[in-house]
Amino acid sequence: MGASINVYIRLCRHEAGDKALRYITAVYRTIFRSGALFARYGGEEFVIGLPAASIREAGEVAEQLRTALEEKPFDTAGELVPITASFGAAQYAGAHDTLESLLRDADTALYESKRNGRNAVSLHPVAMS
Repeated sequence: MGASINVYIRLCRHEAGDKALRYITAVYRTIFRSGALFARYGGEEFVIGLPAASIREAGEVAEQLRTALEEKPFDTAGELVPITASFGAAQYAGAHDTLESLLRDADTALYESKRNGRNAVSLHPVAMS
């Protein structure tokens, strides 16, 4: 069973949640190439920007991170806490696209992952055509 970061923060205390966020960042650093953007976007949401990556490449990288988090439980005070993650990937459509529409497309794909049972990667369908 995976742990949502927000649920973990509420149950354990903010200090433990902060450690979990640092852990996720450390796992991220083992996977992503330089030039990638990684930022916390909300309570338990992160945005990852991969300049010049195709939608399929973004999906592959997200799957690497999802798998790495799943395979390496977070150790807090001797207790191993599995962390699962759902991802939604979208691709910049060019000059007529906006940051808001790109984030909305990624969010749509993210909710597809959550609807399909969580701990998954989904690609935005418009980017797939």
